[in-house]
Formats: sequence, C-alpha cells, structure tokens
Amino acid sequence: MDKSHQNLNQPRKKLYIKILTKLIKKQFSQKGGDNGFRELLASNTDLNKIDGYEDFPEETKKEIQKLISENKPTPSVMLSTTLSFIIEPDGTMSNILAEGENQSFNKEMERTLKNYNRQMDSC
Repeated sequence: MDKSHQNLNQPRKKLYIKILTKLIKKQFSQKGGDNGFRELLASNTDLNKIDGYEDFPEETKKEIQKLISENKPTPSVMLSTTLSFIIEPDGTMSNILAEGENQSFNKEMERTLKNYNRQMDSC
C-alpha cells in the first residue's frame, strides 16, 4: 500500500472512532450516563455469586459465618474492580475483563457485562 492510500484511510479511522464513541456515549447517556451504567451493572449482578470475604483468613471467615448464622451484623467490605472492554464496529463489546482483588466479584462483573452485551446484540 502506498503512502497516499494510507493517508486517505487515517482520517476515516479517526472519524469512525469518534462516531462510534458518540454512539456509545449517547446510548449510556440515555440510560443515565456513567451512573446509569453502574446502576445497570448493579441491578443485574447476582450477589449470591460474590464472596466478599474470600481474601479473609480462615479464622475470620468462620467468625463471620457464625455472625451470619446468628443473624448479627457482619463487617462491611468494599469491593472494586476495573472493567475493560473493546467496542467493536457493530457496537458490541469484546475482550471483557474485570481486574481487582476479589476474584468472585471480578467474575460476576464480567458475567454481568457479557450478559448485557448479549442483550444489546439481540436488539
């Protein structure tokens, strides 16, 4: 491919990425923007699949299980993950990856986003 042909394609790629980015932002802005996206994830997350205490020492886990069985308050746990994905030209997501300290939380966030991706794909 000669340089003149490469130069013609470069602006198209940038324009295409800008258009696709605007479409994605519009889709999520219609659903509440970033907060809407978080709410969408939260509302579709199966909390029973997340072990918030998986990184705790075994003795602490036993103590927490006892509190749960006695219907007593348990320690609060803050879980976080970083979601990354690629938006394909058709608007679907690929290479969905969640990275954080709690593996059960990461796995559930990936499942939730993949499930949303399938719902988008069927529209």
